[in-house]
Amino acid sequence: MKFKPLHHFLHIEKVTFEELKKTKGGIVIPDNLKGDAAAFRVIATGPGFFDVMSASRVPMSVKPDDLVLINVHEVVNVGYAGRECLVCPETAAFGTITFDVKPEDKNEESSD
Repeated sequence: MKFKPLHHFLHIEKVTFEELKKTKGGIVIPDNLKGDAAAFRVIATGPGFFDVMSASRVPMSVKPDDLVLINVHEVVNVGYAGRECLVCPETAAFGTITFDVKPEDKNEESSD
């Protein structure tokens, strides 16, 4: 069974900060933000918000497999088929998380 969000909602899974620190770039989260925000991986997205005024759909800003920083107070835990499913509106996301490749890593790759 698959869950497909509607409208501007995201199906997400929690990613721990320890998992993120294991990547090349790492991430630093201010102490005052740690309690209210968490990193999540987007599993699926809805088609986007439908703007009634223009009669068109506003596309989603994120896509599956993006890492996003989300306000945990807007995440809803929905259980179905005995599984945990986390859902939130796209507006709960502060932004995406990307990792830069360090310059020394680029030099090692180009020397081949």
